[in-house]
This record gives sequence, structure tokens and C-alpha cells, in this order.
Amino acid sequence: MKIVVTGLPRSGTSLMMQTLAWSGIPLITDTVNKWTCPDLDNPRGYFESSTIELRQGYAIKVLFPWLLALNIDSSTFFLVMRRDLTEVTLSWQKLCERRGTKVQSFALLLERCTRNFKRMEDWLFGKRYSFVDYSSLVTHPCFDQKLYRNHMEEINSCQPDALIHFRMK
Repeated sequence: MKIVVTGLPRSGTSLMMQTLAWSGIPLITDTVNKWTCPDLDNPRGYFESSTIELRQGYAIKVLFPWLLALNIDSSTFFLVMRRDLTEVTLSWQKLCERRGTKVQSFALLLERCTRNFKRMEDWLFGKRYSFVDYSSLVTHPCFDQKLYRNHMEEINSCQPDALIHFRMK
């Protein structure tokens, strides 16, 4: 299976990539470039790749809208980060402010995030995917490793219905 971690920017895709790496799933990511190096906004790094190449048995992070350009097949499975869009918008604004980038108004940015999330959901229709709730991933950082390993075995055996939450108490 080819795993694609996706979502809007600031939705928790880097956290999901960390979770997959911890579980032993190999990642497609650049080792060092300006897109992957840890910084104030992502202290553990971004886990991004400058090239989009899907490989069997690997996970790659592809943010929307670059998701639309993917060449996929039936072995591609999408883990879609779902985070409150108000939180996404606030996080994006803070990142832009810290970097000295021009910030759109909150209302315009929220409307854009809402529209893009809907476009992403529409694009995913008919594809193999599961939503991963950001708040669950963050609020349950302690979990039984045996349960987690079993959950990852279900992912590897291509049973997408098993992907409800990745972090379990």
C-alpha cells in the first residue's frame, strides 16, 4: 500500500507523519532542506518532500492542493487530517506573522480554508481514505504500544475501516 498523508496546511500532517515514522512505516521525505528543517512553527520538522513519488510500503505527505496532481492507483490510501478550520486559520495566521508574510483577514482565510477542504473532500470521493482527527491525535499522546502495533498491522493489511483514530489510550 502507498500511504498519502494529506490535509490543509497547519492541519496536523507533520504530526501524522511523526506517528507513522514511530510505528515503523518508512517515509518519503527530504533529509535537509528549507521545507523539512525544524523551526519554531514545527519543532520536529515538516516531513515534506521536494518531489512527489509514491512508493509501495512508504508514506508521503502531500498537502492540498498538490494532492490534485497525484497519479494514483488502487494501492493508494489517504490519511486525511481533519482539524477545526478556525484552528487551522489561526495557526496559519500566526505562522505568517512570525515569518513576516502578508496575512489575509481572518474571515477571508477561513473562507478559503473551508472552500479548499470541501474541494479536497470532493476529490477524495471514490478513493480509499480515512479521516484522522487532529484533536484526538494531540489529546491522547499516551497509548498502549501493543494496541497501536495491532492497529498498524490492520493498516498494512489494507483494511481502511480500521483507521478511526491512530492514537489510542
